[in-house]
Amino acid sequence: MECRYFEVGDQPAHAICDAEPRTWAVSVYLNDPERGGEVRLGRGGCCLRPHKGTALLWKSPAGPGRGVVLEEMPVRAGFKAVLTKSFQVPVAEGIAALAQSAPIPAYTRRGFHRCLVPDTLFGALRAFYELNAANSVDELVPGYIAGDRDVPSQLIQLPSALQLLVHNSLRRTMEQWTNTALTPTYVYGIRRYLRGSTLKVHRDRSSSHVLGATLNIAQQVDEEWPLVIEDHGFRRHEVALQPGEMLLYESERLPHGRPKPLRGAFYAGVFAHYRPSRLDEPRSGNDKINN
Repeated sequence: MECRYFEVGDQPAHAICDAEPRTWAVSVYLNDPERGGEVRLGRGGCCLRPHKGTALLWKSPAGPGRGVVLEEMPVRAGFKAVLTKSFQVPVAEGIAALAQSAPIPAYTRRGFHRCLVPDTLFGALRAFYELNAANSVDELVPGYIAGDRDVPSQLIQLPSALQLLVHNSLRRTMEQWTNTALTPTYVYGIRRYLRGSTLKVHRDRSSSHVLGATLNIAQQVDEEWPLVIEDHGFRRHEVALQPGEMLLYESERLPHGRPKPLRGAFYAGVFAHYRPSRLDEPRSGNDKINN
């Protein structure tokens, strides 16, 4: 069950994500928007204007590449509140296990939080980057990181002491934000995205990547290069960090990525991940991709 709230300026994302096994959903509209907020159905452009107390029952085709079924249009005046219940139905034997999997819990109300990197940590990472930028190695992550050149990203591996500093410096902040005891699992970077790079919107499904932090260490950009986060697949947020800033986010639950090509020479970041300490056994998923 999801409650979505749209205000003027919010950019809703498509309601259907290819990775989702949901096939039926019921949307109940809780108010009358003053202007805008229509619901577009399918690719034919059919639009409905929601009214307080009405419900929309809709079904999505199964399988990858099924496309957009329902899209919430931007609100032009006032607001729109929608209560949605989704149902997971095994539509094919090959995805039955996925369709019956438990929902991913939410640890925070919003799902992400922007803040400053601790001064000591940022100073150490920035100094290491400046000393070792020339020692980066080419990185290839097919299917996720792409670009207009053969090598869209590079990697400067952090020594174990710096990895430990990252985890120890961020752990308390992450625990206060989530109100949950956390176990550090993974530190990655410094990854340097190059001109034209994109990162596919995805979710980190492994229990080692339940919660994440992405740190902007350095950049040389012509325009902001935001991280896109989709709130339950219905509302899209764009967060552009400056060097010395970081974003905490629920990396397993919320789709995220950088679909807009990087306009600039490079963007260098470090990524840290945690999982709730109460999780004893990992869930299957992707441990490789970070932001």
